[in-house]
Amino acid sequence: MIKESDELQKRSVVLELSDKDCEGILSICGSHGITLSELLENFIHDLTGGSRSNGSDERELADQYISRCWFTIFAEDTMLKFLLLFYGPGVAADFVDIYDSIEQAKKDLEAYEKDPQKFDEEEIQFSKEDLENWQEQYNSFISEYREIFHLDFNVEKEIAIMHKWYEERESLLYNIVEDEPESEKIEIVVLQDNTFVL
Repeated sequence: MIKESDELQKRSVVLELSDKDCEGILSICGSHGITLSELLENFIHDLTGGSRSNGSDERELADQYISRCWFTIFAEDTMLKFLLLFYGPGVAADFVDIYDSIEQAKKDLEAYEKDPQKFDEEEIQFSKEDLENWQEQYNSFISEYREIFHLDFNVEKEIAIMHKWYEERESLLYNIVEDEPESEKIEIVVLQDNTFVL
C-alpha cells in the first residue's frame, strides 16, 4: 500500500493538445503571469480541496466545473467508482492487488495439480490459505457493491477499468521527476608542452 504524503514532488503527465489548444492556454497563462504547470497545479489543489487550495469559492467552482462535464454526467456506476466513493483510493488499489493475487494463486495451484513434485507442500498450503482469505475479502466487496449499486459484476470489464486506473495511479505517484543535477565543474590544466589534462 502506498503511504500518501502531502509533500510536493515534481511529476510528469502527458497531455493531448492541439497546437491551437497550446497557443490558447499559454496566452491565458502569460496574461496572468503564471506557467502552465502553476495553472494546472492550482486547479488540482482546488479540485481536491487540499491544504493548498485558493479558498472555498475556488473549490466550489472547481467542483461545479467537474460536475457539469460530460465525463461526470455520463459516468457509469462501476466497481472502481464504488470503492473510491465509499473507501478511498487506498482500498481501491488494494482490491486490484487482491484480484491479481487470487488469479496468481489459482495459476500456482493449477500448476501444482499438474506436477506436485515441483512444489513445496508447505508453500502450497500457505497459498491455499491465502487464496481463501483473498477470496473472502473479494466476495465481501462484490456483495456490498451489488447491494448498493444494484449491478452485476462483469469481471472482465470491471477489472480492465480498475487496472487502467491502478496503473495511472502507480505511474503518477512513483514517477517523480528529479531536479537536474548541476553540472560538475571541469577544470582544464594546460601543461608547459601545450598538452592538457582534465
